[in-house]
This record gives sequence, C-alpha cells and structure tokens, in this order.
Amino acid sequence: MQTRECICCGKPISGRVWACESCAQQHGLDVPYPDWPRWAKEVRRLEEIDRSLSGRTVQVIPISELSASERHEAECRLYGEYNSDL
Repeated sequence: MQTRECICCGKPISGRVWACESCAQQHGLDVPYPDWPRWAKEVRRLEEIDRSLSGRTVQVIPISELSASERHEAECRLYGEYNSDL
C-alpha cells in the first residue's frame, strides 16, 4: 500500500483518512465531510486527484514526430482553433 500524507501537515498517515489525528482536531476535520471547512474540501479534492493519478505513466510523443496533419490537429485541439482545410 502506498504511503499517504496528512493534507494539512504532510505527516504519514494510514488507511483512508485524509488528516492525522492532531490536524483533524485542530482544523475541524474530525466531523463528517459535509461539515468540513471549504478550504479543506478543496485540498481534499486536489489530493484525491493526486492519489488517483499516482503510479500512472504518461507517454510523451514529441510534436516533431507527428505528420503535418497530426500536428495541425494537435495544435487545433490545444489552442481551440479548428480548420479542416488541411
């Protein structure tokens, strides 16, 4: 199992908790999630994203290796412009 960190202080924690016991008490996180402060809910949301992406690999393909039409399509998707005339 991967080591998790407290979303407040960074101390190692175990299980499915989001904060160590000390931080939970200090910051009001020892209550049901709907009662957490807004800042803590946002930090948890970002941590959930990090935890879900942990251990995944991403393949990077240099744009120079794409054909002209693939480059054009990639640039259109990135910059929000699309011209199918190519």
